[in-house]
Amino acid sequence: MASTKLRAVVASEHLDARHLLTKVAEKEPGVVVVGQAENAIKAVALARSLRPEVIMVDSRLPHVVGLDTVRLSRISGLDVAMGISQELPKSRVIVLANLNATVSQDIELNGGTEAFLYRETTSTTSLIQLQKLYHETALDRSLVFANVEVREQASLRRKVIEASEKATLYSGLAILGGLGLMLTLILAAPGAALALAGAAGLVISLAGRLAAALWPRRRYIEQEPDAVEVKKPKKLKAA
Repeated sequence: MASTKLRAVVASEHLDARHLLTKVAEKEPGVVVVGQAENAIKAVALARSLRPEVIMVDSRLPHVVGLDTVRLSRISGLDVAMGISQELPKSRVIVLANLNATVSQDIELNGGTEAFLYRETTSTTSLIQLQKLYHETALDRSLVFANVEVREQASLRRKVIEASEKATLYSGLAILGGLGLMLTLILAAPGAALALAGAAGLVISLAGRLAAALWPRRRYIEQEPDAVEVKKPKKLKAA
């Protein structure tokens, strides 16, 4: 019985980039990465032997002959993608334009972040779903040009901000209440304790707000997981 899995091959010189693409692909149900290539020669060989439904190629994939240290071209990803697309018309070939720039920022996928693919058209910027992309245009030989983005699911960071804001409010009220009690002289001792507790709470809340402000957000887009539209990123400078 034929497998119903959508098979993918990822190609990039950098191991971190290949791992990132693998995570992006396999987070989608029914998608499995069956091969990884670090150069153009291996990418073509894997595509020919495995004939995957999807091939994701780094635009800066090096072309290598014989040894990994003998490079004919530093930017042969597009040529390789075009060749594979022509030779395997039933496969969808995706060229990643900003993969190196994304990986170079040392972004790590964890419980609070998620990587995804998106592409720009004349009217919108939309997420790419590999299953949908393949089945809707399985016979389309044209390349798909896409980018990789990492977004923050914003759960923990948002909770820290909200808790800090509430703590700041209550701490301020405690300080004012404590000072008011201190003015009565009779309740000066409880008032001083309340004011000190409020001051301590204020310090903690400010520390929480500072931590949230310094939260790493490199290239992150705060967005709900089920959203389709994404914010258009700034144009990358030419290398």
